[in-house]
Amino acid sequence: MAQIRAVLFDYVHTLVDSGDIHALQFGYFPLARRRLVQTFPSQRSEIPLILYQVLSHVNGNYSGSYRRGQLEEVDIHRLFAEGFRQQGFPVDDKLLDHLVALNHDMYAQRLVVPTGTRQSLEHLKRQGLRLGVVSNNMFQRRWMSTFPLLFLDEGLLDVVVLSSDVGVRKPGERIYREALERLGVNAAETVFVGDRVSEDVRAPKALGMPSAFLTYEFRREPDPRCEADGILLKLPDLLKWVSA
Repeated sequence: MAQIRAVLFDYVHTLVDSGDIHALQFGYFPLARRRLVQTFPSQRSEIPLILYQVLSHVNGNYSGSYRRGQLEEVDIHRLFAEGFRQQGFPVDDKLLDHLVALNHDMYAQRLVVPTGTRQSLEHLKRQGLRLGVVSNNMFQRRWMSTFPLLFLDEGLLDVVVLSSDVGVRKPGERIYREALERLGVNAAETVFVGDRVSEDVRAPKALGMPSAFLTYEFRREPDPRCEADGILLKLPDLLKWVSA
C-alpha cells in the first residue's frame, strides 16, 4: 500500500456538531421577520406567513433533492428567490443577500468543534499530512466566513471543497477528484473520514482510497456490511490508525 500522505474529512457530524438543526429555524425566523418588517412596514401582518411559506419552499426542495438521490447541489440563494417570487413579494437582490447571509450566520453559530478534534488536526499536520474537507453543503462560500475550521487562515486545512462550489454532491466522483487534485495527492495516498457509509466510505474506496473510517461521535449510521475499515467513537481515535 502506498504511504498515506493526506486525510480527507466530511464536515458536519465529523469535524463539527450542528446540534438540533430544527432549532435553527426558531432562531432565524424572528430575525428575518424583523428585517422584512423594517423594509415593508405596511405588510407587517402578512410577513410571518410569507416567510413561513418561503422557508417551507427552501427546506422542502432541499430535503426532496436528497430523497430523490440528486447529485446536483441546490442553490440556496435561488431557492429563497423562488420562494419570495411565488409569494409575489418584492425582495430585491440586496435584501435577499442579507436574508441568505443571515441564514448562514445562524447555522454557523450552532456549529461546535470539540477540543479533541482541533488537537487531532494539529497532530496530523505536525506529522506532515495534507488535510482537507469534502462536504455536501448548500451554503455558499461567500457567506461562510464564520464557519469554524473551514478557512485556510487557521492553518489546519489545506483545501476545502464544497458541493456548492463544485455543483456536485458526494457520492459523485467529481467532488472527490477535485479535492485530490487540489491537495496534489493520489487516491491511493489518501484516507477518508466521515459519518455516512455511501458518501464517506463506499465512494472514496471505489475511487481507490485504501481506507475509510466512520465516525460515531455525533451520529451513528449502521454499517451492516462492515465496509468501513474502522469505527471512530471520537475523532482522536483516528490517530491510532493513521501516521505519516
